[in-house]
Amino acid sequence: MVKAFRSSTRATARTYPHRFASAGYLRVHAASPIIADDPDAPRGTWVHWVVYGIAPGTADLPEGYAADLPGGAAHGTNDFGDQGYGGPCPPGGRAHRYFFKVYALDKEVGLNAGATKADRLSEMEAGILDSGQLMGTYRRR
Repeated sequence: MVKAFRSSTRATARTYPHRFASAGYLRVHAASPIIADDPDAPRGTWVHWVVYGIAPGTADLPEGYAADLPGGAAHGTNDFGDQGYGGPCPPGGRAHRYFFKVYALDKEVGLNAGATKADRLSEMEAGILDSGQLMGTYRRR
């Protein structure tokens, strides 16, 4: 099954583009961090978004939610050096793949706001109950 997502975000975007609940993807367990990255970036995998601390029972992250996330969730630091979502900005040429990965953890990992993807993966590794991902592509025209 293919799910289509709309987005008006561009390279300078500071809000994430997707509404996960409408497709039924976000069903929070004890903890459900989300990591979005581009493995096709010229310098290696580029992290566009890290978010964690999403409260159990959360079924929606509204489209365009930029600053304050619901239920005490926090943005981590992406590879742009910012806390929050950084939109796609591949060089010209072929399309890049963008993976949005959701993890179901047995408990929340105690990290401060601004934690990176590497921080998250290291701390949550033993507590992953399940995971899922969405992949979309984007090419600069």
